[in-house]
Amino acid sequence: MSKQLDRISREIERVWDTDRGAIPWDETTLRRLNDGLSDLIAETDSQLEEWQLEVDARQELQQRILCALPEAERMKRLWWNEQHAFYADLVERMDRHFNYDESASVTFSMTTLEVLFLVRLLIEEGVIQTETLRPVFRYLSRYGHTERHSKLSYDSLKKRYSLRHEGSRKKVKQILMNLIRRIDQGLPRG
Repeated sequence: MSKQLDRISREIERVWDTDRGAIPWDETTLRRLNDGLSDLIAETDSQLEEWQLEVDARQELQQRILCALPEAERMKRLWWNEQHAFYADLVERMDRHFNYDESASVTFSMTTLEVLFLVRLLIEEGVIQTETLRPVFRYLSRYGHTERHSKLSYDSLKKRYSLRHEGSRKKVKQILMNLIRRIDQGLPRG
């Protein structure tokens, strides 16, 4: 979506910046802009309808189950955990739909395990402050890439975060030593 909006915005600026002596806003240009916006609105409308159907179905399910919710604490906890998972997933998908920007990616010249080890150090030392790891994994899975993997999986990051890997520890230590050496040498201005 962000990519489509950027394309439309660039087209508007391109047309506006054309020779002022000419009339840039001809029928073809206007049709192209309007069609692009209409397609984007239709895509968004379709997605909103799909989410509304999910929420409607969820509300109906909740009404039926709340009337007969078992007394057992374990069952109640399972039910509330399932509700939490539904809402967290829906909000995540909505956020990804509206805010995802394919062009905002970064590539790490490290392996995934090395990135995770470095992130773990930064969190444990308080450099990165977060109540949960979810936003860290979400950011890395959306925008982070390695030279070997063009896409980092949220679930894979979550599973691999706690792994201890001697090779990753050594590589990250070497990177940090190189950074310290650069700091000691003084960073170039500019």
